[in-house]
Amino acid sequence: MIPPHSSRFTWRPAIFWVFGLASFALAAFRTELAGRALLLAFLASAALALVLYFYSRWLARLEARFRLVHPRKFRMTTLLMFYGCSGAAILLVVLSPWLASWWGDSPLGAATGFFIAPTLMAAAAGFIFPTQQGKAAG
Repeated sequence: MIPPHSSRFTWRPAIFWVFGLASFALAAFRTELAGRALLLAFLASAALALVLYFYSRWLARLEARFRLVHPRKFRMTTLLMFYGCSGAAILLVVLSPWLASWWGDSPLGAATGFFIAPTLMAAAAGFIFPTQQGKAAG
């Protein structure tokens, strides 16, 4: 079995896209958001996901400069951030109906967990990217 962080795991981009689209669909169907509010929440979430993806890529590249000094620390940090963000996103989608009671009575409050999950998945993708890029080059 090939773990998801491995460079040989070819389904990772597809899994991230399907998870992101599924969480957006859950936000549309399981909450009362509709029309302009749904579109604005989707666009804000997509923009935040792009920002977090590039920011996490930058952080991982910054730490990769010290890969040879502390190879285990670099490896453990990237794996922790990859699996931590992915696990948090999955938990957020699973627990979102229960957490919605904490976020207020508004429809946007009920959909917050569904919109935050793809941003966490984008951050996870950014953290693993420099690791894969380094393996492909070396």
